[in-house]
Formats: sequence, C-alpha cells, structure tokens
Amino acid sequence: MNLLLDTHTLIWAALDTGKISDAARAAIVDRKNNVNVSVVSFFEISRKYAQGRIELKGVLPDDFPRITTEMGFIILELSPETVSSFYKLPNPDTKDPFFRLIAWDAIKSGMILVSCDKDFESYTKFGLRTFW
Repeated sequence: MNLLLDTHTLIWAALDTGKISDAARAAIVDRKNNVNVSVVSFFEISRKYAQGRIELKGVLPDDFPRITTEMGFIILELSPETVSSFYKLPNPDTKDPFFRLIAWDAIKSGMILVSCDKDFESYTKFGLRTFW
C-alpha cells in the first residue's frame, strides 16, 4: 500500500505510538508499504507549534524532517501539478489549507491517507481513501 500520514499521525508515530490504532500502526511498520509524509505536515507542525496549539515532547518542529527520514518514511514535496490544481477540490467542510492540501495530495497521488480525523470522510466522494 502507498500510505500518506496525516500530520497528527506523523506526530504520534514519532512521539506516542499508543495513540495510533492497532491497524494503522501495523500498516505503518509493515515494510511492504510505502509510508509517505507531505512537506505540508512540516509546515503545519511548525505553524501550530509557534501558535502554542501543539506541544512536542523533547523535539522541535525542525527535527521532523530528520525524524521522518530516520523512521524510513518518504518525504513528499508538493508538485507544481498538485498545487496548481488545488482549486478543483471542493470545500465541503473546512477552509483549513493544511487539511485540504493533504487530502488533495492523497487524492492526486492515489495514496491512502492514514488519519483518525472523521472530517476527511467528506472528501471520499472526490476520491480520497482513508485508513485508521
């Protein structure tokens, strides 16, 4: 499977795996799967950390690219095609650009988004596949 971790899933994979469902954790550690992380997650972590909206235990936002690589995950850059076609994703429930960009990236790349966020269900009709 080609997986794309949502931002909270990345944080939990790095800092508190007990928050991840058994099925999602098994898929993440299964070496047959490609586990991807969008650069959007690094931006979201950095912004929310600066705003005091998330607490990181023993790490800084700057550490996440290194942590991601050390965990064997693939870091995905945003492609010009993904960014320029972002307008095609309707806005049914949220205006959060991080949420929407990660969803669009998963849709465009055909990856399965690993997230416990039920709000992503509104994007399944646009081709988003989720797993938890």
